[in-house]
Amino acid sequence: MGERAFFSSKGPAVDGRFKPDIAAPGLSVVSSYNSFGFAFDPRINDDVVAGTTFGEKTWYYGSLAGTSMAAPVVAGIVALWLEQGPGLAVEGIKELMSAYSVLDGFTGEAATVDRNKWGYGKIDAYEVIRSLENNQTVLVGIEEEPEDAFFPNPTSGMVNFAEIASDVSWRVFAPDGRLLLQGMNKNGEKAVNLGSLASGIYMLEADFSGKKIRKRIAVKK
Repeated sequence: MGERAFFSSKGPAVDGRFKPDIAAPGLSVVSSYNSFGFAFDPRINDDVVAGTTFGEKTWYYGSLAGTSMAAPVVAGIVALWLEQGPGLAVEGIKELMSAYSVLDGFTGEAATVDRNKWGYGKIDAYEVIRSLENNQTVLVGIEEEPEDAFFPNPTSGMVNFAEIASDVSWRVFAPDGRLLLQGMNKNGEKAVNLGSLASGIYMLEADFSGKKIRKRIAVKK
């Protein structure tokens, strides 16, 4: 339990992006069987674990594996998120997957996890719902700078600026707009330490000599 299934595909994609995006349960998942499929007859299938009789027909449940199980798990989790946060867009959902995914002894920590095996980590349904209950998604939909403006993203603490300037003033905001951190980098210093923040999604704003850059940052501990 908790390990990556031996048959699970890995990345990267042909264009170099890491894949998968997220890891989800896909081995020994119990679900309803196709009642018209001969292969799911309990007389020949040892994976059948239960049956419910309704009228003259018995409907069976059993263990299955693969993306046929993992994909519906993720779809169901996202449906719960959308029920809690109906305004979520696709990019917002992906950010939540990233910010609240679980990293453990199987995946490795943020600095060592193999993204082409685990993606952002293991999907966490509950923590995202908690964040939505606390209105932690108001940043979704804000116009931002390109993907590589600040890196790495997600981060476990340190963030670097892609641009270089002699002096850079920066501020970090909570999803509800509260100012959490601010500072001034001098003499071309490019790094900001967000290690004091809890895991979550924040807005990092930096002023490069009058040019303001704003980007959502996912912090993962």
